[in-house]
Amino acid sequence: MLELALLTLAAVMVTLISLKPALPKRPAFTTVKKIEPNELDGSQRYIYDTLMDRGYYVTCGIKEKNVSLPLALVPFRIALIERKHGFMKNLTVSLYLNIKGWETIFYSDSINDQDMSVILEKIKVHDFNDEREMKKVQ
Repeated sequence: MLELALLTLAAVMVTLISLKPALPKRPAFTTVKKIEPNELDGSQRYIYDTLMDRGYYVTCGIKEKNVSLPLALVPFRIALIERKHGFMKNLTVSLYLNIKGWETIFYSDSINDQDMSVILEKIKVHDFNDEREMKKVQ
């Protein structure tokens, strides 16, 4: 009897794991519009300009259901969010976006070059161009 219950429990767990919704695929292309956003504050403008100078296309003002993303790298599904709310708010936003397939990078209001280099390193981890170049060589 116990073996039957364990077998049933194992079957239910395997079924639930296999029914887990897959994360959305990362888009390969995004529509590029060369529009300068006017509503960016100091740190957002600094991040926007730095990333655009480095060749990343930054999209401003994306709505992901209940969350507003001030800055995002849509092809990489990376959201850049200012850390100005409480810890729990940041945690819930990050978890929600991770479920939706986004990676979150938080930045502070007083951002400097060192903070920007950390952000760029986090973005390079998700840069698929290096991976594609490695496959071409092999």
